[in-house]
Amino acid sequence: MALDALAIALIGVLVCLWWLWRLHLGRPVDVLPPELRTAQLIYAERLFRSTGLVSITAKVDRVYRNGANELVLLELKTRCASRAYLSDVIELSAQRIAVMAQTGEPVSGHGYVLIEEPWSG
Repeated sequence: MALDALAIALIGVLVCLWWLWRLHLGRPVDVLPPELRTAQLIYAERLFRSTGLVSITAKVDRVYRNGANELVLLELKTRCASRAYLSDVIELSAQRIAVMAQTGEPVSGHGYVLIEEPWSG
């Protein structure tokens, strides 16, 4: 009888730990760079255009406003390699030009690439 109660308590503790672990994994703020953890999300999945001699159209994944009142770009990628590529730099650069041109607001000279591995869920 005491063994049954101990087994039920152990199962309850394991379920609670599993639930807390899953809850922790679901919080996107934990994976953000420190600069963006306290920043305000301004735009998500939005199209921006610059006009002029050369027109640039770019869709941003996320744009945050940091403590210095600058907009900071975040590009989301799903890939096996946990690294940024030159194509990411080019994409963020085009996004920066389009966002600055359309909003007239300062956009940070740096951006972030957040990578999710395909098997991580």
